[in-house]
Amino acid sequence: MTLIRPSSPPPSPSSSSSSPPPRKKLAVKKKGAAVRKAKAPKPRRVKLESRKVKKVNKLTPDARGRIRLKRKRLMNGIEEEKMISLRLTEGARILLEGIDEGGQNQFAEKVLDMARTIGENTSGVSRANFIHSGIQHMHQVEGGEIAAPEGMLPPGAKIEKDQYSCRKGCNHCCQQMVFVTDEEAQLLAMRLKDKYGDNIPEKVVSYMRKQAAYSSEHTAEFWALPKEESSCVFLAEDTGECTVYEDRPMVCRNFYVTSPPNDCSKEANAYIDRHVSTGGELWASAALNVANTRHEPFPQMVLESLNIPLFEEK
Repeated sequence: MTLIRPSSPPPSPSSSSSSPPPRKKLAVKKKGAAVRKAKAPKPRRVKLESRKVKKVNKLTPDARGRIRLKRKRLMNGIEEEKMISLRLTEGARILLEGIDEGGQNQFAEKVLDMARTIGENTSGVSRANFIHSGIQHMHQVEGGEIAAPEGMLPPGAKIEKDQYSCRKGCNHCCQQMVFVTDEEAQLLAMRLKDKYGDNIPEKVVSYMRKQAAYSSEHTAEFWALPKEESSCVFLAEDTGECTVYEDRPMVCRNFYVTSPPNDCSKEANAYIDRHVSTGGELWASAALNVANTRHEPFPQMVLESLNIPLFEEK
């Protein structure tokens, strides 16, 4: 495990790695004046890292959010080298930038091997549960060193779990745009059906439709919404606790901070320290590389899983 400050607003609980979304230009018209373009909401102020990690190899995602790495393999006793393209979580990408090509290659091999195993042996909700249990195990292992490439963890990178600021009812991170896979969306849709049956209240559907109007390219605009509009639909109104904690998405499972809880609030606009598990990010990155896996904003994906139109039918 290591301690970093992410370079962009949190998960996106993150989120797969991608280049910062373009800021949406908003048109504002005043009475008796010409139309002018207003500035888009400012993203949260975060630092890249709390420790000085030298960037050995800068990894820049392409337009599809994929990273290109060299892959070296022995074929018939001859070492072959080729470029591979894979998706990484933001935490995994920042960790890999601090190691050499050999370490990056090891990590990429593990990601692709795990993705192949996950794809061949799991499907649907069982796949989501399998990945979640793998991430949970990584967080329970001291240092998260299992399945981590040699040299991945800097000396002294361990941190005690009681140093986490995250506690039950602390939900500032639940105001962000959260990304889920199809299988995670199916799992969350089941939880809604368990609570409401086949007739999801119109109030709940309308709330999720408003959130679904914000695409993955508009995370900053989503963060700028008031809490009553951006809060996760699964937050309990009275206690602010997560009502689907056991089935929370992998980005939520991998998001821990050690800075003061209030620094995570929208009003604070403060620096935050994010604690990253190498093993947890390895599992999440592997999940993103399973064939035909989508990773999109949660409201849109859950509505699709419920077969509810994204727009109200007139």
